Amino acid sequence: MRAKKHLFKNIFSSRTVLLTLSAIIIIHIIVISFQAEYNKQLKREADFSDLVENVMDITHEVSALPANQQQAWVDSHKNKHLEVILSNHAFWANQITSKDYWSIRDTLRHPQEQIKTSIELTPSSWLNFRELNASSGVDEQLIFIFLEILAASAILYSVWSIERFIRPLKDFKSAADRLGVDLQSEPIEDLSGPMVVRETAMAMNQMQDRIKQLLQDRTQMLAAISHDLRTPITRLKLRAHFVEDPVEYSKIVNDLDEMEFMIAQILSFASETNSQEKKVNIDLVSFIQSICDEMIDTGQPVTFNTQLKRLGFPACPMALKRAVTNVINNAIKYGQSAHVSIKKSKELVELIIEDEGEGVPEEEMKKVLQPFYRSDPARTVNGGNVGLGLAITHEVVKSHGGELSLKNPAQGGLRVTLSFSLD
Repeated sequence: MRAKKHLFKNIFSSRTVLLTLSAIIIIHIIVISFQAEYNKQLKREADFSDLVENVMDITHEVSALPANQQQAWVDSHKNKHLEVILSNHAFWANQITSKDYWSIRDTLRHPQEQIKTSIELTPSSWLNFRELNASSGVDEQLIFIFLEILAASAILYSVWSIERFIRPLKDFKSAADRLGVDLQSEPIEDLSGPMVVRETAMAMNQMQDRIKQLLQDRTQMLAAISHDLRTPITRLKLRAHFVEDPVEYSKIVNDLDEMEFMIAQILSFASETNSQEKKVNIDLVSFIQSICDEMIDTGQPVTFNTQLKRLGFPACPMALKRAVTNVINNAIKYGQSAHVSIKKSKELVELIIEDEGEGVPEEEMKKVLQPFYRSDPARTVNGGNVGLGLAITHEVVKSHGGELSLKNPAQGGLRVTLSFSLD
């Protein structure tokens, strides 16, 4: 669940950054667009004033000339901003009969995409003006907007590319986390993304296969050793019958029984760490209830309590039953009784086993989870303890993605908590 939260947080942060960046870029483009429009209006106003000056100058120059020289002047004085045509009638609907500056300015100010106006020189002579290149050239602000859009596109593409690269890495991390707690987890398949990620996934699959093979070889070796040792132990037991002293006979048989028990426990521990059992969905409440009921039926001091009716949980039933049974047996053996309960929160389900014994010293809490460690030297093999019960339980809990913790409650005894994520 923590990994899921961390993943969600990363995705949420990436999207937040992307949205914030997009909003900044959009606002920037809008501001530049308004600025471009404002600058365009200012430029248009300045150009308009120059245009009015040109119209006034041409009109005064032509009107001051004799009629027979006016056309020659118009032909010889070309203007890059205005097309001027001298004719005996008005070309355009926008007509001006006064040569006054303000009259011309006010008339030309009427909204129009391109200035087209005719000014009367005489009733039979008109100067027709048409603005040239009203929209010619590329506005520099448009270039800036284009560059902004280009930069925004590049940033968005970069974010998309990074997310495309990170997504398979997140899947790869999830698979690595699963492998860390369960060697029997499914290998990484159909992982998309860059070639280096796919090659790394293949290397991890190969590593998983090698580790599984090593553990399997170890288990087979221990099984072979166990089988080979049982034969001489059996022969020694038979020969022990020829010992006439009953005390010596009892000591020899007890030692041989201890050896058999230790071999069986070691083999069990090795096989548990390399379990091939597949997970299935179980009802955890009824599963634990059945374990407790079996012990109660045999007269064991076990109680079970929970407020839950049902709780679906993916588990390896045989391994989990053995782990829970180990803890309950320890509670009965060293704490006189076992009180089992199940609690559930939003993220976790906790299986709690409490006893009424003396507890475990704080400095030995971690040590008792190690194989072959016995907190109390008096707890020997004669008592059925080789220091593997909690170690096996710890391995099983880890293979289910859970945690095992020990605590000495204030009221006494030992509390063993098996915590499992509901993710």
